[in-house]
Amino acid sequence: LHDDPQLGVLLSKLINVAVPDTIDERAINQISPEAPNDFKFTHDVTQNHNLTLNAAKSIGLTVVNIGSDDLIAGTPHLVLGLIWQTVKLALLAKINLKSNPFLIRLLQPGETLEELLKLPPEKLLLRWFNYHLEQSGSERRGEKFSKD
Repeated sequence: LHDDPQLGVLLSKLINVAVPDTIDERAINQISPEAPNDFKFTHDVTQNHNLTLNAAKSIGLTVVNIGSDDLIAGTPHLVLGLIWQTVKLALLAKINLKSNPFLIRLLQPGETLEELLKLPPEKLLLRWFNYHLEQSGSERRGEKFSKD
């Protein structure tokens, strides 16, 4: 994937899945792999990568020290990091009371609904995880998503 000249097109579409209408798909250059040494090909690939990186910044992804050259080179840890951030954003965006009203069960004693709504999605997910641990009778609790 990280060596594919279509990477800019794929990342742009992935960003639009995470946050709809971030990129106008008419602005994405459709790449034909028939002439990879052609100036227009290189220019179009670079434009797609720049479009993707600017869109990623606009939706809050961390793109520090990532440039179109890194994506063209297919630097695996940078490409995969960008993909991971986009997927995480898309998944965590669905963790809210409007989409999942059963999250109201996560209210703790003395906590108001407003306070629950202010929690970031990661905290809600962790609270949901701990709620289910408690319901199953387990004494264990998670503190963070790492080696807990």
